[in-house]
Amino acid sequence: MRHLASLLGALLSAGLLPGPSNAATLDVVGGQLVGAFDVNVGGTLYDVEFVDGTCVAFYSGCDELSDFTFQTQATADMASQALLDQVFLDGGLGNFDTDPTLTSGCTDPSQCDVITPYEMFTSTFVSQSKASNSLSVDDSVDISITDQNLDTTPLGFRTMAVWSAVPVPGTPYYLRSTVGPPWGVLTNELAMDAVFGAGNWVDERYETVDTTALFAERRVIFMEGGFNNADEMEAFLDANAFQIANFMSLGGVAFFNSAPLEGNGMGYPDAAGGQSIALNFPDFSFNPIAAPDPGHPIFNGPFPTTTSFTGVDFAHGSVTGAGLTSLLDDPIARSVLAERPIGDGLALYGAMTTTNFHLPQPDADNLRANILAYAESAVYLPEPSAASGLLAGIIALACAQHRRKRRSPVP
Repeated sequence: MRHLASLLGALLSAGLLPGPSNAATLDVVGGQLVGAFDVNVGGTLYDVEFVDGTCVAFYSGCDELSDFTFQTQATADMASQALLDQVFLDGGLGNFDTDPTLTSGCTDPSQCDVITPYEMFTSTFVSQSKASNSLSVDDSVDISITDQNLDTTPLGFRTMAVWSAVPVPGTPYYLRSTVGPPWGVLTNELAMDAVFGAGNWVDERYETVDTTALFAERRVIFMEGGFNNADEMEAFLDANAFQIANFMSLGGVAFFNSAPLEGNGMGYPDAAGGQSIALNFPDFSFNPIAAPDPGHPIFNGPFPTTTSFTGVDFAHGSVTGAGLTSLLDDPIARSVLAERPIGDGLALYGAMTTTNFHLPQPDADNLRANILAYAESAVYLPEPSAASGLLAGIIALACAQHRRKRRSPVP
């Protein structure tokens, strides 16, 4: 959920979430610190593993600049400093600052040097940044020159850091028609800003969007077809159903939502490139709208919300189809928001109006934001593969992380 970093940071700063905002997640196996997840190096998140061996073994031959995650002394030193500041800390999982032997690869009780190579010094020697976690002197970051075939295994005071950038979803997209925002309000845009940050998502139109770019990355795509946007949304879905199915199957997340006041409903895309998920219109919802499963993530953050809503009207339709799990129902069990896994991705299907028609507030606005945050968390990202194929064979990762009634006025 990488696009939520700024949001979570704000919540942490406000004291609404526990823990320091710069703390990495330590990977501890049997009391030994074998690495860490989400180490912040200059604003980018990395996973790191501590391993014994040679630079040649763990850095794709260790013989050209492209083999290294960090390729300058400045960035490698920044990574080493991040280890001292965020990883080698005393805490509930272990005293990884004051006991160097608790770091995988280090057996010397007085010092553990963790090496991050960054460039070739000669054809056989490599320049490397060294994070020294020491009991006798202050912790420090230094540079050293070492043979690319030096094996750290017998040294006891030295181990290697193997880094991999944490994969992040592509930039989120919001799609609507050029006819204008539904009901002339920008509540969807405000929800996008709340979750992803202003300027961190793409505002596009069904009639003009570059679909090659749109479906090129695993990302969240929020497609809105409320009010007078329904016909344009339907035309876009009809023209791109196979591309959308492929996008979701490969790990993308699509949030389809339409509360029409035109047309006769539409078919939302399914897993096979068809449009078997029905948006039934007209099918106006009754109050209250409630959560069949209050434990679902959309009702549990990051923004506070409730599990029961009213509206004039909350929805203009209902969604039906095979394999759906309803997230919001009206009193006669018509779903106005449902989800369905599709391949490695996810589809969210809605019939909701914009949140200015929903009560209570700010819970209704927060719910829309939580839906987007949940969508972001569901984007499938392959695990990073940091060094060579040999690395995967040598390192055993122990952490399996992860993964109605119409009334007047009519909106």
